[in-house]
Amino acid sequence: MLATKKPTKRSSACKCIVASAVLLTLLVASFAVFLHIHVTTPPLSNVFLSQKFFPPGQQLKLKQRRVATVTKSSPSTLCDGYGVLRDFYFTKMGGVQCAQLVWRSAAEFEEGDRYIAYLETVYKAFDTIAHAEEYFVKFWGRHLYDPLPSYLYVNETETAPAAGDAHRAFRWDVGNVVPGMPVPLQAASTPRHVVYIFREGRFFVRIVMQAFSNARDERLSVETAGRLAGVVTDLIRSNRLPEWQERFRNIQSSCQDGVAKLFRPVSKAFRKRFASARKWFKGKMTSIFESLSHKDFRWTFLVVQDVRLLLIALVVLLHNRFNAFLKPYEEIMKARLFC
Repeated sequence: MLATKKPTKRSSACKCIVASAVLLTLLVASFAVFLHIHVTTPPLSNVFLSQKFFPPGQQLKLKQRRVATVTKSSPSTLCDGYGVLRDFYFTKMGGVQCAQLVWRSAAEFEEGDRYIAYLETVYKAFDTIAHAEEYFVKFWGRHLYDPLPSYLYVNETETAPAAGDAHRAFRWDVGNVVPGMPVPLQAASTPRHVVYIFREGRFFVRIVMQAFSNARDERLSVETAGRLAGVVTDLIRSNRLPEWQERFRNIQSSCQDGVAKLFRPVSKAFRKRFASARKWFKGKMTSIFESLSHKDFRWTFLVVQDVRLLLIALVVLLHNRFNAFLKPYEEIMKARLFC
């Protein structure tokens, strides 16, 4: 009988190394797939307010509707003008989509139940709830000048109806300006209006409701804006992702942020190395061309011209060979067509 060869320690170690390498490769590939799985979310338009939710008798007409989705190639200023002139925090805090809808009244003055001249809603969606919370905290501050500087508003959050997970409500009325407060000319001519902002899950929403010029209808208040915010909150909750998908999205976003922080130094070092190599190559090429005399340069030009002619001849030859190869098939196709 043939003697069976016993496995040596070296072969066993090699098998362990190969198995570990295969397992590590599978883990890395699975993690990469996990990072790039796309969770389909309901469209942002599902949570938009429409005329059926407005108080009756307003005669509001939709004048503007725009939606922008953030991609890897999108500029950082993509959502500027959506509720704030310069949005410094949106792209830094995981903003994925923004939208703005503007309604204006067809009338020029208030009458009867008509007291809203202008209504604007701004929606911003984020990749995680944590990013939406951070954005909500930093949104209202000294940097905000739209529609007016934030210091001019009266904070009425405590008396406003609550909507979403967190909310704030503000009112502007030129008649309530504190004596001695500097008021810009733009503010003095701006009609009375209220601003209501809130956060529900991954969504940030801002509602601006403005009265007609010199109008004093008390129904234009943070209470009315709060009721509309409650409608938007219900729409968001009815279109919310299942709980397991929300958890998956949060874990995925945390992993992506961790990987980005981990590879940021590596990417920085690689860019630095590439820049130095490009600088070295550029310097070498510059020194070579500077060292050429006029005669040598003329000779180099002639060589380059000969190479160009040779390439043209090769392209023509390949074109003719390709046509000769396809000619029998063209004749077959013609014969079939005529038959």
